[in-house]
Amino acid sequence: MKKSALLAVSALSLGVVGLATFTPLTYAATTQDATITVTVEGQVGIGNEDGSALSGMNVDYTLSANDVKQDQTRTIKTTNNTDNDLTLTVKSKEGDASLTGANPENKIPAGTNIKAGTSAWGIKGGNLSDWTAVPAYSDAKGLEIGNDDGRVNGVKTFEITYGVSTNATQPVDTYTDVITYTVSQ
Repeated sequence: MKKSALLAVSALSLGVVGLATFTPLTYAATTQDATITVTVEGQVGIGNEDGSALSGMNVDYTLSANDVKQDQTRTIKTTNNTDNDLTLTVKSKEGDASLTGANPENKIPAGTNIKAGTSAWGIKGGNLSDWTAVPAYSDAKGLEIGNDDGRVNGVKTFEITYGVSTNATQPVDTYTDVITYTVSQ
């Protein structure tokens, strides 16, 4: 019995020794990179001060012959999140910039001499300190109103004042023209 007990203890010792000398396998750490890409597109906008479309920019006057009105001001807001300075320009949407009557022979030309007795209309504001004639559609660049200073401010407003005057023989009619404001490089 002594012999079998010794064998059992020896077998148990071998097992414990075997477990004690067992080392588990280890693995090296692995890594994987992930690239995050976000593209923010440039957005440039133009609108009324409240952000609405410029359709609310219409200017309506009622004048008599030999009259002048210089009192309607509109605010134009530009937005820009690019790294570029952009310029606000204006020109006639088509043809020359004359206000044309229902009878196309009746005109009030774009001009700078906005005063009673002179048939003319124009704008001022932004970089334009004096009355200035809006150019015809064919003018490649348009009339520069001002620069928006890029994304330094993000939003810039321009106050544009409209004026119109008539001479003593201005025909009775309803005169219109459509002008286009553009913000670009």
